Amino acid sequence: MIRVQLPTHLRRLAHVDGEVTLEIQGPVTIDSILDALEARHPVLCGTIRDHTTRQRRPFLRFFASMEDLSHAPSDKPLPSAVASGADVRVREVETVTLSHADGRVLAQDVPAPLPLPPFTNSAVDGYAVSSRDLPKDSEQAFAVAGRVQAGASARAPIKPGEAVRIFTG
Repeated sequence: MIRVQLPTHLRRLAHVDGEVTLEIQGPVTIDSILDALEARHPVLCGTIRDHTTRQRRPFLRFFASMEDLSHAPSDKPLPSAVASGADVRVREVETVTLSHADGRVLAQDVPAPLPLPPFTNSAVDGYAVSSRDLPKDSEQAFAVAGRVQAGASARAPIKPGEAVRIFTG
């Protein structure tokens, strides 16, 4: 069993409170973990990896066994402590200046004192569809009926069976 700690914004998106536990069949790699994570939480598809290229998005990092694996090959087997599900949590917490914080992991979330930007915003570009049109157990193709630029609003509600391309800027 693999334990995954998602960043706050992805936990909210996936509606999970703590860590996610995953069963991985075969070699434990970043790819196999992401496959299992996206299968369990389809709403995360396209947020961690690009839909088309399946490449990791550059603003997400991967840590395992106290090691930054963000630039490791995604098909390389991970350390045995990860594959076995052993406890690899942070054991020590230290306070450093911001100039020395690069490459480190926060021990706890740091909430913003006010919403930035001051309007609802998505972390990545994507498509808007009506949740009523989403089948529970299969994929669905949608006709793209329009697009909404960053900061703009849609001109009309989405019609059944249609999608609108969203650009976040």
